Amino acid sequence: MFVTALSSPWRYAHTTALVTFLVAGITDFFDGEIARRYQTVTNFGKLMDPLVDKIMVAAAFISLVPLRAIPAWAATVVAYCSVCRNNRGTVTHPHGPRRAPLPPHGPRDG
Repeated sequence: MFVTALSSPWRYAHTTALVTFLVAGITDFFDGEIARRYQTVTNFGKLMDPLVDKIMVAAAFISLVPLRAIPAWAATVVAYCSVCRNNRGTVTHPHGPRRAPLPPHGPRDG
């Protein structure tokens, strides 16, 4: 809906796009808070929420290029970083990236 509103010739299209983007971000925040508070976090949510957030940011920046609001190289960099950042941990491991455990008492000097 954001992309459609942004590319529309309607008088209030840009305002509608901004409100849509803000509402999507706010509802995403509250959705996560509610899921954590009531312990209803699912593996599907762990996988899809970060992925959809990244796609939403990438789509927003790419949609601003035809309006000449930002240069194409900036949208490319932001979209690339948004989609690829932590992509390994998000896509391959729904529980997040795997990390080696730390030693119980830290390193010893000997």
